[in-house]
Amino acid sequence: MGRWLQAAMLDQRELRDSLIVTLNGGRAGWNDDEPAVVEAACELMLREYFGPAGPDAAALQRLSVEVRDGYAADKLPVSQEDAEAVIRVALGKAEGVGGTVHRGHAYRIRAMVATILAARLGMQDVAVDAVLREAERVTFERGWHPPLVPRRAGAEHP
Repeated sequence: MGRWLQAAMLDQRELRDSLIVTLNGGRAGWNDDEPAVVEAACELMLREYFGPAGPDAAALQRLSVEVRDGYAADKLPVSQEDAEAVIRVALGKAEGVGGTVHRGHAYRIRAMVATILAARLGMQDVAVDAVLREAERVTFERGWHPPLVPRRAGAEHP
């Protein structure tokens, strides 16, 4: 999951697409451990981009629209309302979206948010790696056990 999200956040589309088959250990189905990394990365990116106060209503709406538009041509588009609900939860401004947003949509929304904000911040390899390391740490702290992102040779550590 981490390598896939890393490629997405760095806009390495061919690599991202080639790694899709490695999700869930390369098996069909779903596990909650890998999406937990995406959830934590989304939360971290939102805090990094918007700061502790979070976005105002207009900024939240713009981001929700951008997420919706990012999946508009997809076989499984997401609604602006679902995007906004997932973002609000990630910001700590609402309770979970369990019954209202399918977990697959929530995962895709979180991944798109992390990707959009990484691009807006102009993040490069080292910064993305730092976010993913922290997301993995948070994920383990929450009791999940995803496979870790392999570190690149020569990658700097803060």
